Amino acid sequence: MSQPVPISSSSRPNSARISNTPRFQSLFEFTRIHGIGPTTARKLYSEGCRSLEDLDRYFGAEYGRTEEDESVPDGEVSGIRVALELRDELAAKYEISQASA
Repeated sequence: MSQPVPISSSSRPNSARISNTPRFQSLFEFTRIHGIGPTTARKLYSEGCRSLEDLDRYFGAEYGRTEEDESVPDGEVSGIRVALELRDELAAKYEISQASA
């Protein structure tokens, strides 16, 4: 019985080329937003969204809005909208001592 051959970047020559495409870069950025997974990212891309600014327009998000601002209706789209508006806060890394304060 033969041993499995580990997959390396040399055995996948197209991986670097694919990860540098505009489509891949857009999908990668979209999936960093809470509530957007690979399927939703592909759907948004197919509908013409290419950047986070496009997503802001698509969902009617106001980038930089704080949680104290007017409330947003419930639902899937509004969850993504809130995640877009608070993306910097959601991406921030906090020390444990800051989290308990």
